[in-house]
Amino acid sequence: MYSYKSRCDKIFLKSDKNIDTDAIKNFNIKFKDNTIANNYIKYKLEKKKYNDKIGFLIRRGCKEYLDFEQEERHKEEKKRIKTKKYASNISNCKIYKENEKKYLKEYMSSLSLGVKSKIVSKLKKTLKNPKDKKIKRLACYIKLLLDILNSIECKSNNNLTISNIINKFDSEYKPKEPKIEIKKSIAKNYLEYLLTNKTINDGDLKTYKELFKNDASFIDAVQKIIKSYSDCK
Repeated sequence: MYSYKSRCDKIFLKSDKNIDTDAIKNFNIKFKDNTIANNYIKYKLEKKKYNDKIGFLIRRGCKEYLDFEQEERHKEEKKRIKTKKYASNISNCKIYKENEKKYLKEYMSSLSLGVKSKIVSKLKKTLKNPKDKKIKRLACYIKLLLDILNSIECKSNNNLTISNIINKFDSEYKPKEPKIEIKKSIAKNYLEYLLTNKTINDGDLKTYKELFKNDASFIDAVQKIIKSYSDCK
């Protein structure tokens, strides 16, 4: 099976499969609902608490305090001094870490739903006016969704790629009058052009623009595929 390369050059997923929240923030998505932004703010706040150095005379980060606890577990009871001495800091650090995980999960979950909705609206606008900037932005929304769902944080077991979407589109797209046969034969080529680094000549692009600018069936097919993917949990 042919493997497609995304038109989007942005990277939202790190090599270790952890999501890059800073890259997502820099992508500058605007949502009408504040839930996603609020979850992100809460996550960053707890992350900052965890990373900040705490203590009166000797300031340490949470990782160091939690490492103390791990070390002490391997020592005799009478030698477990650090754990007792830093019990309050260790307890707080555990809370920060749990809250960080909690709000990151809530952020990712709400974000994946928001991006799915954005993809549909972006696709509608792109079909009506397929300028390069709109096409690339759409491709990046698709890539962002796939990176979110493929991340460790989501645990959705989707293992999704651009190829999944394009190959499923062929069976999901059911054009209505007029020009059903022509549309069916070239719709996949147009989706490839919109989402991947595939190039086409000006004549074909003009034909695609005219045929698909108001094609609700094209949008429905992509929306159905996107909705079929498990949400970030």
